[in-house]
Amino acid sequence: METVNNKRAAGILMPISSLPSPYGIGTMGKEARNFADFLKKSGQKIWQILPVGPTSYGDSPYQSFSAYAGNPYFIDLEALWEEGLLKKSLIEYFNWGGHENYVDYERIYKCRFVVLEDACARFFGNKNNPEKDAYESFCEKNKDWLEDYALFMAVKAEFENKAWTEWDDEEIRLRKPEALAKYRVKCADKILFWKFVQFKFYQQWEKFRGYVNYLGIKILGDMPIYVAMDSADTWANPDVFWLDEEGKPVRVAGCPPDYFSAKGQLWGNPLYNWDYLKETGYEWWIKRVKAATELFDITRIDHFRAFDTYYAIPYPAEDAVNGEWLNGPGIEFFEKLKAELGDPEIVAEDLGSLADSVYVLLEKSGYPGMRVFEFAFDGDDQNGYLPHNYCENCVAYTGTHDNDTLRGWFEKEPALTLGRIYSECYPDKVPEIEEEPEETSEEKKPEEEKEEIDLEKLTAEELEEYNKKLEEEEKKKERDRRLTIKYKQDAKLAEDLKLSDEEVLDMILTALYNSKANTVIIQLQDILWLGSEARMNTPSTLGDNWKWRASREYLTDEIAERLMNYAKNSNRI
Repeated sequence: METVNNKRAAGILMPISSLPSPYGIGTMGKEARNFADFLKKSGQKIWQILPVGPTSYGDSPYQSFSAYAGNPYFIDLEALWEEGLLKKSLIEYFNWGGHENYVDYERIYKCRFVVLEDACARFFGNKNNPEKDAYESFCEKNKDWLEDYALFMAVKAEFENKAWTEWDDEEIRLRKPEALAKYRVKCADKILFWKFVQFKFYQQWEKFRGYVNYLGIKILGDMPIYVAMDSADTWANPDVFWLDEEGKPVRVAGCPPDYFSAKGQLWGNPLYNWDYLKETGYEWWIKRVKAATELFDITRIDHFRAFDTYYAIPYPAEDAVNGEWLNGPGIEFFEKLKAELGDPEIVAEDLGSLADSVYVLLEKSGYPGMRVFEFAFDGDDQNGYLPHNYCENCVAYTGTHDNDTLRGWFEKEPALTLGRIYSECYPDKVPEIEEEPEETSEEKKPEEEKEEIDLEKLTAEELEEYNKKLEEEEKKKERDRRLTIKYKQDAKLAEDLKLSDEEVLDMILTALYNSKANTVIIQLQDILWLGSEARMNTPSTLGDNWKWRASREYLTDEIAERLMNYAKNSNRI
C-alpha cells in the first residue's frame, strides 16, 4: 500500500457506527469531524472504517442489501434539520436507545426510517427545491446500480421485507420486463424515497470525506468479497452469481472445518460465476472496485484468498463439512483490474491458514497483507505475526473487528501471555534457560519399533521421499526443542515481571509502531485498554455483535499526546 507521501504511517480502526451520537448510532456529522480532529492531533494519517453499506438481519456490515448503497443509519439527522428537511422536535421525540456504549439496532430500525420519510416528503414537497438539479444529476450518474437498488428495496417492502427469493410474485422475482414496469409504477413513492436516502448519504459522505482529507488523513474503507444472497446485486445480476434457473444458489461460501470449528463456517453468500465474469472481462467486478476506490482513499478487500481458491459448499446445507476448494480467477483478474483502473491503493486481508499459492498471488499483486499481533504468540519465533518478522509492505494491527480486544485477549491467560509479549519486545532482557541434559539410555522411554528399510532396494524416487521424511522429522524435533525452551523462558518471565496495565499496553504499541510495517492500525478499544465488553464481533455468533460505541470522554488530549509520541518516535509523522 502506498502510504501518505510514501512514508510510514499510523492510523486507528474506528467504525462510523461506533462514534458517539445522541441518536443511537454514529453518523457522518459533528462527531465524525471531531474524531478526525482527534486523529490529526494524534499524528494519525489513516482512519480505517468497516463496510458502509445498508445492513440487514443480524446487523452485520458484511451482509448488505447492496454493494454500492450507503447505510441510511449513518446520515446525520442534525444536518437534515439545518437544511430545513426535519423539525428538531421530531428528532427529539424518539427514544434512540438508553445506553451510550451500545447500539440498539431494533430501536434504530423503528425510528430512523420514520424520520427519513418525513425529510423525504419535505424534500419533494418543496417546489422551489434548490437541490433539485443536484438530485437529478446524482440519480443519472449512479443509475447503473441506483435504479435496481431503489426498486429492490421498494418491492421488498411490498412483500413484508421477505428475502427476494421468497417474494410471492414469481414474475418480479425473475425480473420479467412486464413485472418490472408494473412495480415501478406501483412502488413509485417508495422508489423516490430510497433514491433520496442515497442522495443524502452520498452528499454527506462527500462533505465528511472532504473534511477528513483536508486534515491530511486518508479513509481506509472495507469491501466484503461476497455480497448477501438477499441483495439488489444478486437479484439484478443473476448471471454474475452461481445460481440455478429459479435464482437459488448452487453453492455458497464458507470455511472448512478447522481447530476452531468442527463443522466449519457456513456463511451462505452466493458464489461468483467466474466463467461468466471472465467472458465479460470481469466488468461487474471492475465496476465494483472502481466504486469502492472512488468512495475510499484506500480499499481493504476482505477474504483475499478467494481470488486464488475459494471454499464452495453445496446448497442447501446445515454445515460446511462437505464443501470443496475451487480455483478463483487468480492474477489474471488483478492484471485486468490494474489495466482498467491503474493501481488503486488496496490492502489484502490475508489472514487465516493459507495455501502457498495465496502468498504467491499476494506477492504478484504487490498489495500489502495484514499482520495481527494477537495471532503471534504460539511460541514459534518464526511466526509471521511477531513484530520482528514483519516486512515493510504490510499493515500491522493489534487486532481486527473479529478479534477480542487487546485487553480481553490478554486477560484470558495473562501470566504466560505477558512473558511472551515481553520476550518479543525486549529480547535482550530474556533470561537464559539451561537445556536439560539428554536422557541416558536407561532413562529413555522405549520407542515403538520401526520397520527396518533396506535402502539399497529403494528406487531413486523412494529414496528421495525417505530422506525427505527423515529431514522433516529432524526439523520437527528441533522445532519442538526450541518451543520447549521458549515456553520455559516465557513462564520464567511471567513469574518475575510486575507490570501495570499501562506498561503492558505501552510495550505492545511500541513494538508495533517501531516495527518495519509501513502502516500500523490500532483499534480504538485497544488504545483505551477496554475489555471484552467492547469487542466488535465474535465470528459465527448472532445477537451481541456490531454494537459497541465510544463515549465522548474517551478521546482525551492525554491519549492524543501519547499517540503523537508513538508516531514521532517511529517516524510515522
